[in-house]
Amino acid sequence: MADKVSYPRPAGSDEFQVAKFKPGYKSFTDPDKGWQWTSNPNYSHDKWYSTPNGAWEKRLNSPSVVDTFSNINFNKLPMKPGEYYSSEYVPVCVEEFDEEAYWDSAEKSKTDAQYAEELAAPVTALESRWADYCKNAYDSPRIPLLPIWTPAMAMMVAMPKQARVVNFELAPFFQLNSLGYRKNWANTSIAEMRFFKRPATVNANFYEDYFLRWQMQRVRFTNRVRFTVFKAYIFISIIGAFVDQCWCREYRLTRKFH
Repeated sequence: MADKVSYPRPAGSDEFQVAKFKPGYKSFTDPDKGWQWTSNPNYSHDKWYSTPNGAWEKRLNSPSVVDTFSNINFNKLPMKPGEYYSSEYVPVCVEEFDEEAYWDSAEKSKTDAQYAEELAAPVTALESRWADYCKNAYDSPRIPLLPIWTPAMAMMVAMPKQARVVNFELAPFFQLNSLGYRKNWANTSIAEMRFFKRPATVNANFYEDYFLRWQMQRVRFTNRVRFTVFKAYIFISIIGAFVDQCWCREYRLTRKFH
């Protein structure tokens, strides 16, 4: 239709009319990004570290008392309804309990001295048992024993070392404890563990990023695994094809188990 207009076109002009914007004018649409329908200009639906309204970015940059715990601060992961790792697109229920506000104003049940004494109880018991063992080792009724302080015992009583400072920017997907180590199941206090928090609130994007983007790449770049593509990627592809085959239409029609 543009080539059938009656008014004369200027010399060298295109047959299609391209909209021109004034300097400083911000368009509702971006030719490279599409519609800017969110309040966060840096939002992208395929980026885990961005949210439409910037709620996760605000939580990430705000101080929290939960960061001092040995467990992961789940509020600083995009797991709220509508965010990248959430299994809910919209809020299903209202969270009336504010965990951060509770711990921010909660009274400490133990002093720092009592807490340190409780943590030192296993070390004190081991040293007391070792002293008793050294005292009675040579008077053994069967055969004289030679007390040996093993490296494992030395590690049990030694204080944990401070981790080295990383020389790169760490993704907010990972959280560090007070000693600089990544928070995981091995160094989390039993009283602070929340076993069903992630399985109940995250979607498949979280597990995909955790296993494929982080864990598998960490193994590849640190352990020098041979034939990684053959051992890992093809194996995962076979599992994916098997799961897809279990739910496809032909499989349900031809393989009935009832």
